[in-house]
Amino acid sequence: MKGQAKVSHLADYISEQTAYHHGKSSLQTTIIKLAQDFVGSNNINLLEPIGQFGNRLDGGKSPAAACYIYTKLSPFARLIYHPDDDALLEYLNDEDRKKIEPKWYVPIIPMILVNGARGIGTGWSTSIPNFNPTDIIQDMKRRIKGETMILIHPWYHGFCGEIKQNESSSNKYTSHGIISKTNDTHVLITELPICKWTKDYISKTLNNLGENGTIRD
Repeated sequence: MKGQAKVSHLADYISEQTAYHHGKSSLQTTIIKLAQDFVGSNNINLLEPIGQFGNRLDGGKSPAAACYIYTKLSPFARLIYHPDDDALLEYLNDEDRKKIEPKWYVPIIPMILVNGARGIGTGWSTSIPNFNPTDIIQDMKRRIKGETMILIHPWYHGFCGEIKQNESSSNKYTSHGIISKTNDTHVLITELPICKWTKDYISKTLNNLGENGTIRD
C-alpha cells in the first residue's frame, strides 16, 4: 500500500487481490483495529488512523464509517516486516494460479506479544496481554546469544496506572487506575484499569454507587 486510502477502498482491494473469503465488514473491522492507538489497544499500530477510528470511551467500538476514514502504513510497519525478507516468504496462489499473499508473514519481533490477543478461536479462549517492545527485543537478543531469557511483565503504551503481578500466581496480573481524594465528598479519577472503558465505568459502576460507596445490584 502506497500513500493513504479509504478504509472501505482498502478492504475492497484486499478482497480482490488476496484469497480472502470472509465478509467485507469483518475486513474493515480488522483494518480499523490494526490502526487503533488509544490506551489498551495497540502498543504498535501497523496502520495509521486518519480520522475517527474509535477511542477509549467505549474501547474503540464506535469508529466512523469505513467510507469516511483513511489509513496508510505506519512508519514502523516495514521496519517490523522488513522488505529484505519479502523474497524469503512462501507465497500462495489463487484459483487461477496467480501469486497472492504469503502463507504467513514473519515480523522481526513477535507482534502477538507486542499488541496482545484476546478472543476465542477454534474452541480455545485466548488472553495475551501487551508487552513492552523494548523488553521483547532485549529478551530476543538474550535468546540469540544463548543466554537465559528473563520474565517480562505486561505493559501498555500511554497507561499511567500500575500493573501488579498477583502474589498467588506469576502468570496473573491486575491493573490499577489512579484515584485521589479532593475533599470529604469528592474524588478525582485520572486513570482507569486496562480495558475498563469510560462509558462502561460510568454506566455500570459510578451510576450504581450507593450512598456508602457500595455497588447497588
